[in-house]
Amino acid sequence: MLKKSTSPPFPQALHGKKGVRNAAEILKGLTVNKKAFLTEQVSAILQCKSPLKYKDPGSPTISVMIGGKVVEKALLDLGASVNLLPYSVYKQLGLGELKPTAITLSLADRSVKIPRGVIEDVLVQVDNFYYPVDFVVLDTDPTVKEANLVPIILGRPFLATSNAIINCRNGLMQLTFGNMTLDLNIFYMSKKQITPEEEEGPEELCIIDTLVEEHCNHICKTS
Repeated sequence: MLKKSTSPPFPQALHGKKGVRNAAEILKGLTVNKKAFLTEQVSAILQCKSPLKYKDPGSPTISVMIGGKVVEKALLDLGASVNLLPYSVYKQLGLGELKPTAITLSLADRSVKIPRGVIEDVLVQVDNFYYPVDFVVLDTDPTVKEANLVPIILGRPFLATSNAIINCRNGLMQLTFGNMTLDLNIFYMSKKQITPEEEEGPEELCIIDTLVEEHCNHICKTS
């Protein structure tokens, strides 16, 4: 009777330990622990290289001159699409005739306010620099009695015209006029120590909260 021969499995194992050793090395190579390289962001966090946290430096304000009168604490507002001037200040400064406008302003409480008009090309002096500014004039009650203490808002149009560059860490703002530059400390007024007399003064009021309160009071009176 003829016997059928069959090949044994893994014939390389019959030729000595070399084949077995190669298989073991292959398995070892598959199970070896490989080093994982951390990304730059993760490495920076583990090495505690994250920047220091800073508190709110305050409201950025500057002193400007309009129509020969000094206006202290003019608020710089990157979130405002217009330059805002209260109607009471407009009358005191005598800036000329208002032009009608169809724009409306949305306040922080989502209410809508209709301005009196627009005054164009008002020269705003900052130190020795002069910038033409268009103001939207709002019909609001005066918040203070003196013209040099009433707040105004200089929005994105002014910041773009003056090419303002603000460093929130050191509180310096750089303005450009032609090939000249000017550095101002816009957080100086906020960092000053407030005396009890100044704390009670109306000049410390926030213009946005004031406008909202005035608008709500006007609605209550008319309703």
